Amino acid sequence: MLRKLVLSVALCSIAATATAQVPSLLVPVVPCRLHDAVLAGDTVHFFHYRGETLNCQGGGSRIVQVPTNATSVLLAVAVVAPEANGNALFWPADVLKPIPASSLNFRSGTGGADSSLVSVRLCTEPVNECIVDFHFESTETARWIWDIVGYTVPLAQE
Repeated sequence: MLRKLVLSVALCSIAATATAQVPSLLVPVVPCRLHDAVLAGDTVHFFHYRGETLNCQGGGSRIVQVPTNATSVLLAVAVVAPEANGNALFWPADVLKPIPASSLNFRSGTGGADSSLVSVRLCTEPVNECIVDFHFESTETARWIWDIVGYTVPLAQE
């Protein structure tokens, strides 16, 4: 069972590169299950959410839209029944994979799910050139579940 996660007022985002951070506003959304599947370990997976109408999994007709100017997405991530202890990494599609780095560490044999709130910075190239927003890779094969719980957009500059 997934543990309930509490979104704190302060959001800390770790940049994968030395790129200047843009002041952003966190826009919370009603949690929407975007991913629930077994993903192979040691394989890079690609995801695109920005500018899309995303259907929430689990029945019903709920959707969420991530605007094209979003700079990151906030995901409630859980790993269920990993084959061994390991870690997973989310990183923007327009940068090289940061090594060593980890967005979430997990243990096998815990009898439940290891979960975390992860801020995933998105591709910063012009939106029409970002075919993929971010990459995901885990060291171990496991069932991965994530819900979008928010996204950030640049603060209006005067």
